[in-house]
Amino acid sequence: MDRQQQIEHLRQKISDLVREIVALSTSQVPPEEFFRQFLARVLSAMEAVAGAVWYVGAERQLRVGAAANLERIRFADYTRAPGESEGPKADEAPGAAEETAEGPPAADAPSALGLFLETVVATVLKERKPVVLGPSSADTAAPAAPLLLTPILVEEQSAGALLVAPRPGTDPRALRGMVAFMSEVCRQAAVYIQQQRLRAMARFQEHSQHVVALVEQAHASLDPVRVAFALANMGQTIVGCDRLSVAVVLSRRGRVLAVSGHDVIHRRSALMKRQGALARRVCQWGGTLLNPPAPEADPLPHRVSAALTAYTQVTRMQSLVVMPLVHEDKPVGALIAESKEQGALTSAHAARLTMVARHGAPALANALRYDRLPLLRGLGLLKGILGRIFGRTVPRVVRRLMLVAAPVLALIFVPWELTMRAPVSVTPEAWRIAYAQTDGIIREVLVTEGQRVDADEVLARLDDSGLKAQLEAGKEQLAEQEARLRGLEASTDPRSIGQADVQRHRVDYCRAWVAYHEHELHKTQVRAPIAGTVLTQRPEDLLEKPVKRGDGLLRIAQLTGPWVLEIDLPENEAGHVLAAQEPIGPDQSGLTVTFYLAAFPQERFRTTLREVAPQTGIVGQKNVVRLIANLPPEVRDKVKPQMCGEARVHCGQRALGYVLFRRVIDFIRTHVTF
Repeated sequence: MDRQQQIEHLRQKISDLVREIVALSTSQVPPEEFFRQFLARVLSAMEAVAGAVWYVGAERQLRVGAAANLERIRFADYTRAPGESEGPKADEAPGAAEETAEGPPAADAPSALGLFLETVVATVLKERKPVVLGPSSADTAAPAAPLLLTPILVEEQSAGALLVAPRPGTDPRALRGMVAFMSEVCRQAAVYIQQQRLRAMARFQEHSQHVVALVEQAHASLDPVRVAFALANMGQTIVGCDRLSVAVVLSRRGRVLAVSGHDVIHRRSALMKRQGALARRVCQWGGTLLNPPAPEADPLPHRVSAALTAYTQVTRMQSLVVMPLVHEDKPVGALIAESKEQGALTSAHAARLTMVARHGAPALANALRYDRLPLLRGLGLLKGILGRIFGRTVPRVVRRLMLVAAPVLALIFVPWELTMRAPVSVTPEAWRIAYAQTDGIIREVLVTEGQRVDADEVLARLDDSGLKAQLEAGKEQLAEQEARLRGLEASTDPRSIGQADVQRHRVDYCRAWVAYHEHELHKTQVRAPIAGTVLTQRPEDLLEKPVKRGDGLLRIAQLTGPWVLEIDLPENEAGHVLAAQEPIGPDQSGLTVTFYLAAFPQERFRTTLREVAPQTGIVGQKNVVRLIANLPPEVRDKVKPQMCGEARVHCGQRALGYVLFRRVIDFIRTHVTF
């Protein structure tokens, strides 16, 4: 290969490396990986023996991005090359590096090397010009090449520096071209640094938007549950945990109001009860609980430790942070951040949780304060009435007392129909839910909405490829073991009798293995529990959906059979219905129910109550008692499944005052006089 071909090959190699550096500068790799690959390509293009690159970090301190073979350079043999801009000498004060606008550089090298590099790099960052340091040693037997140092400029500000040590014996005339090449690649490094800063600004802006949304949603309502859900859902995004719960302390007991990602909370479960107890103990303690604790943390109080142990026994979360919500020096509740990984929550997460607590504590305290004063408006109205009455002369007071007494007596003695309002839905009496019998991914849905199916008909299939492979392997092994057993039974060797007994156990084990996998394979088929019609909307949306055992997938109902009304009556109003239903005999019709449907708001229908569910259930966030009423025949041809409306259950005659102010009277009975 002649000299011209060598030059062309070298140019092509350098061009390829430059293109790789350009592509690398637009990537999203971490800074450590970028500068490592960046320095390796620069050294390869320049055929240099050593080099290093520094960059200015987020805290405005100079960091070592990458370094290679610095131990091969004798830095004490170098001074500033003639003709270059004035730079640092080896005897300059070490504090010169701290006078730059970029902040003090970090030095992890030995003292002489660290002092020299800090001084040189700091001067380059200050002057923003390339520096060539020539060898000053008189040892000609081991000549040293000059050092090349080029700044990385972002918007005319120093953001780092690139140091390269060419090979010994490099032609001094080539140094200018090397410096030009280093300046070009430093511009690509500046592109990467600028993109990193823009991404950091974007993350900061997104974080600020989440904080603004948290404040707006937390203060948008005076309902404690809504405020708690806003804190839980928005706080989870800000903190970066797997789950964030909000608990309040009421009457010396903790109560969980909201859990991020959950619309319904079963407050009677052991998990919610122990989580509330843990929040109460932490609020009494007044500190922030971090589990696992930091190595230098003080031991927890006994009650807090006991509550934490009880909670960790029922939760799958491996790490958590519990922080009290303090408003006006009084704890109103606690934030509980949790993660599935051991030690995933650190002091940084606790700092972000502190910000959520600072904004959420006053919002939750105001909501609780408003919620505890349900008679505030009534007291204000009563104060105005009394002021008007006693602000006049006595005769007028008497007349006005009589005017007040008349409606009061009417409220006490005038009877009125007491009705309980509740949402109602129309549904066939016979319906079932097809559940998943095992964990897996739905690979095939065989039915559509409105399709009629028979009992035990296959509705969908889960992924069974793994089970089939295991079943085939098990059958092959069973056939092999049975063949061995037949051979041993046919043998006349006396030793074969004992071997045959052992082989029978192996055959039995293989048969049990095959039967078990056949049973598991059967579970991958979702079958119809009853014959009827598929009511689930768009069953095809279940394709490729991961499900767990017990997940409800498809609703099947017998549309040709009788239909009923399902009334979800709140638990705190069920007592009136039960009391009115009790004197009704088995041969008599039930309580009268008046209802309308949203599809026919202009019509009113009447029916009778048939039965009351034996236990309460949870719908939304409320405990309800389900009532079943007959669907009138004249309505059957008009309605479709799951049509909704509102019903009134007639519970007999009560005083007009109780009918109008029933909720206030019940509140006084449960919260004031109890």
